[in-house]
Amino acid sequence: MEIFGGLIRSDQVIWLGSLLIAFAFVLWGGRLFKIFVVLLGIGAGLVLGYFLGSLTDLGPQAGGAGAVIGAIVLGLLAWPLHNVFVFLIGGLFFGFVTASIATSLQIPGTTLNAAAIAGFVVGGVLSILIHRTFVIALMAAAGGQTALNALFGKSFAPLVTFEAFAREYSAFYSKHLALFLTMIGLYVAFALFLQMLCAPARKDKPERSAAKRRVRRILYLFAFLQLAGWTLTRVAPAAAGFAHSPVTGLTLLSWPAAALVAALALNWAWEGTPQPEGGKSVPRHLARYLLFVVIGAVVPALISGMLHQIFFGQSQVLFLYKAVLDGPTALTVFKAAYLLVVFPGLALIATRTRPPPKPADAEAGDAAQAKAA
Repeated sequence: MEIFGGLIRSDQVIWLGSLLIAFAFVLWGGRLFKIFVVLLGIGAGLVLGYFLGSLTDLGPQAGGAGAVIGAIVLGLLAWPLHNVFVFLIGGLFFGFVTASIATSLQIPGTTLNAAAIAGFVVGGVLSILIHRTFVIALMAAAGGQTALNALFGKSFAPLVTFEAFAREYSAFYSKHLALFLTMIGLYVAFALFLQMLCAPARKDKPERSAAKRRVRRILYLFAFLQLAGWTLTRVAPAAAGFAHSPVTGLTLLSWPAAALVAALALNWAWEGTPQPEGGKSVPRHLARYLLFVVIGAVVPALISGMLHQIFFGQSQVLFLYKAVLDGPTALTVFKAAYLLVVFPGLALIATRTRPPPKPADAEAGDAAQAKAA
């Protein structure tokens, strides 16, 4: 189906919606898990209720009624029994990854089943032992899995049996196993860094709290830029020239790593560095602007180039500059504006923080000095 006279295809809109959900899992998975568990309970109730209702002799309406009843019951029980759901989800995910690895190694069927069961048990136990960490990692892994599907444009048609469904999934992921595990690792590392290491804590000093806020904002900024760039290059009309290459230099594979590197660079060379006394120095805002220009021009292109060279055998280092060298005029102007205005401007806004409040004795000292002057 085409939308707006063929300018946008419905599958692109579906993928965009899937990516929005996936990125929400990565950015706020720890908070969204309760909602996710309830929705999962409703979905499981629909399937189980329909199956049980279809086994009765109450007519064709029994399956629908069973689905409604099952959705209500399991939806209400989902959160009180969320640890069970965590165990099952963790076990299924680890079992699936283990089965994909075993399939890629061409292990016989009986051994493959044993490996999948072992992965299920280990994943379930880990999900209980490290609950919060595991929940964040699990939600991020789901986001990374969706991003991999979007990267290849892979959609799974409804399959008749669970065995066919599992075989289709395991075959696809075993074929791209190294890329799959890398994307899962990058998305999980990003989510853990954002939701745990950068999480605010009461014991944090004002300076540390401000640093965490700056880092979180730059991580959010990179996620936004990836979604905006993907939308522009995939959904926008090809006639606009934006399908020439990714506008931001970020890809679904590289953006978590680029965001982490940029955040660490910002935290290393930050605005709290004291200005040298005497003589002229570069104004702080200009120094920050130049830093953001360098980050936006170098980090995404370099990381995207390395990762795509490893997994696809083609160098994409010039993702960000290709249109500047030989692209349409409109795209050349757009990318130059992005590098010199859009990214550094958004980064300046995202990382602007107020100076920490002075202690009461310091304020009294400043007031005394002002009176003496």
